[in-house]
Amino acid sequence: MIYEGADMKWITEAEKTMGKTIPDFYKRFLTDINGCFLYDISMFGLIHSLTRSFLQCHSLTSANRDWIMEFDIDQSFFHFGGGTYSDDENTGYFYGESKIISIRKNGKLVNEWSDFSDFLNDELDRAEKEMLKEVPKKIKLSVTE
Repeated sequence: MIYEGADMKWITEAEKTMGKTIPDFYKRFLTDINGCFLYDISMFGLIHSLTRSFLQCHSLTSANRDWIMEFDIDQSFFHFGGGTYSDDENTGYFYGESKIISIRKNGKLVNEWSDFSDFLNDELDRAEKEMLKEVPKKIKLSVTE
């Protein structure tokens, strides 16, 4: 599920509400894709309607005001997404100190990247491999590299 890009006005409003600056790489992402669910990955976006009549992305504002407190991390970091770590634990995606990191709630580092494209490529590859493990063995898959 990929959501239509956000308006720059929403980004400005979100920064005021969060009291944080959204990193430039994520502003570009938001104007193209305002959040998404890809495999087991959630990239947070900007909620501009409080309706529950349709599925929306996870809230970037809630992530940086509330959900970040669940993680043992410097609260000034920017929380922009998460993915599955195990059957009963997720990781959070954060940006701070000029790097992107994936950490568990206890603060243990899972991975880190210096580039958003590398992060997306690595995490999508990881998530795809995990999802393919769930395909019943009787189903033949033709997966190309």
